[in-house]
Amino acid sequence: MEKHAEIEKGLNCLKKWRDEFDMELRTLPGAGLAGREDFPPVSLRLGKELFWLYVDDEYADLHHKQPLLNICLLLRSLEDYVYAGDHTRWCRHHLFDENDPEIRSYFLKLGRIYERVLQVSGSVNSCISDYDFELNAGAARLLRESSVTL
Repeated sequence: MEKHAEIEKGLNCLKKWRDEFDMELRTLPGAGLAGREDFPPVSLRLGKELFWLYVDDEYADLHHKQPLLNICLLLRSLEDYVYAGDHTRWCRHHLFDENDPEIRSYFLKLGRIYERVLQVSGSVNSCISDYDFELNAGAARLLRESSVTL
């Protein structure tokens, strides 16, 4: 029963991002950051604002075309930005060349996007635990396996 409540809590949290903050993420054509397939380009609509960025999609979750999972990916990317604390750690964590000017420029842009999302929402929370996301359990598994848009 407790696991069911945790799944429902995660889904409701993501639905809040979608509905209350009018958030939508769409994949874009083109090369990923530094040519990597696991960092594809996306557009983020937050209310009437539109941002272009990359998300860490290590598990190819964008292919599921599940809007709530897409929002979770975006929020995880923003959380990761904060967790890294600085450009060098972020690059090392994602195996990017910290001396690449394109990567440095993107990292600074990601910071501006994070600040705007924070300003609109008051906090940044990806709603699904790292444990569930990495091990494909709970709400992450439900979103990945669902053929119905939640």
